[in-house]
Amino acid sequence: MNKQETSKLIAMIMEEYPKAFNISNAKSLECKVNLWQRVFADDDFTEAVQAFEMFLANDIKGFPPVPGQLKYYIAQKVMKDTLTEQEAWDLVRSAISRGLYHSREEYEKLPEEVRKSVGGSGNIQAWANLDTYMLDGDIRRDFMRRYRQEVDRTAMLVKLPIEARQELLPKMERTLLDNGSIDKKSPDVAETTNRGMN
Repeated sequence: MNKQETSKLIAMIMEEYPKAFNISNAKSLECKVNLWQRVFADDDFTEAVQAFEMFLANDIKGFPPVPGQLKYYIAQKVMKDTLTEQEAWDLVRSAISRGLYHSREEYEKLPEEVRKSVGGSGNIQAWANLDTYMLDGDIRRDFMRRYRQEVDRTAMLVKLPIEARQELLPKMERTLLDNGSIDKKSPDVAETTNRGMN
């Protein structure tokens, strides 16, 4: 949103909640517009208005929204098409069924968050060699954990302004690498397989 659109959004909120806004001068209003504009800089005006409308429809307290509440509604809309863990695993299982000879092709068909959780086409191929017990046990559980983390991370990032997102993303990747949640390479299938056999 640009500054003019942000001003329109704030005007809509002020119109609906006139008593809640105590802006005594133009400088205070300008400050609020500038702050909100930075928060909503990479959001679409129409989505922000829809978020405000959703807020209004659910408001039972009578207080105006803060930017984070509207960002929450925008994120919900963006994330509504996210697959459940089981739906994501079903896609992976389907890819694994053809993965022995077509792992790269099957891997590329997967949605981005699912691909990130799989780790690479090599895992599709390696998992195609495993028995059903191992596949539907440790591999499934580990995949769903990684997928849940990826979805949670994406949901959190969607709410952030683009500048904060660009600054935070490398730090998050470094933290995940440091604590072992992700690996630069694909997850070690042999390690998972050996753990399941013990």
